[in-house]
Amino acid sequence: HVHEHDFHLDGSVDTKENWEHMDGLPAWVPEYLAWHNEEIKKVTKDNWQEFHFLVAQCVREDPHCGGTSDRLKPLPLLLYFAHKHKRIFLIWWTRPCPLEEFLIPNAINWTVPDFLPLSDGERNGKQVAKTEGLQAWASKKRVSIVRSRLQTYDGGQFMYENITDTTYNQ
Repeated sequence: HVHEHDFHLDGSVDTKENWEHMDGLPAWVPEYLAWHNEEIKKVTKDNWQEFHFLVAQCVREDPHCGGTSDRLKPLPLLLYFAHKHKRIFLIWWTRPCPLEEFLIPNAINWTVPDFLPLSDGERNGKQVAKTEGLQAWASKKRVSIVRSRLQTYDGGQFMYENITDTTYNQ
């Protein structure tokens, strides 16, 4: 659990000790969390195009997002793609309201910076990738922002296990 002294005035939380020592996490998870936390500190409104992002989205314009569990289940797979393709993982939910109204970022800051232009169509190297094309789009370095609304009956578990040769229960 997080102690009172772990909170900072800027809203950040020291959680490194929590996730570095968790048994059962795949080795790539702490590696990615450390990388993400360093990279996100470098992103500004003037240099964001130099970085690569993977954004899990559910916004008002999306015709189907599913319920909360449908949106949360694919997060391990999306986080793995972010790790594999060196992309900063963010979550952009506005439907029915911003996710930040219910969940606070913990081990990583997954909130979308105000200056990141996600809502202006496909300009600025953005691509919305669904299940079939997600890995292909995530690997394209010419695309700075890949947005995903991943929807599968199993929350991406089958795809995750095939890619990583692990299971969620390890």
